[in-house]
Amino acid sequence: MAMTIRPASTIRFISFQATNTIGYYERALPIRQEVGDRAGLATTLTNIGAVYNGLGQRTEALAYYERALPIRQEVGDRVGESVTWYNLAMLYREQGRLPEAVAALRQVVALDEQVHSLDLEADRATLAQVEAELGSKPPCL
Repeated sequence: MAMTIRPASTIRFISFQATNTIGYYERALPIRQEVGDRAGLATTLTNIGAVYNGLGQRTEALAYYERALPIRQEVGDRVGESVTWYNLAMLYREQGRLPEAVAALRQVVALDEQVHSLDLEADRATLAQVEAELGSKPPCL
């Protein structure tokens, strides 16, 4: 009996923690806007997206990533832009949107090369894997 109660309570706790985390981030957004912290605003938006993604709420995650990306580009945060593109790529991949995932991962690799990221080789491998998945996907009729 305890085995069935524990996982359910753990899931509720994790969901509660994530909801609290989103609340903290949401309260930070207007403060970041008020003080003109565009880079911090983009980071917060990406973090909110990541929490939603972790909860399986892909539509919400996508909306936050898409809000963060142009801000990251505007402020010239290439490392943060790479992170946001990567998050988008993985979300697209999970949704079966492989062409979009490949395009996003190409952005990641290009940015990684520019900033000499330590993630470059891993991101290249991920790109190759998703390209292979796309190549093995049967064409739509």
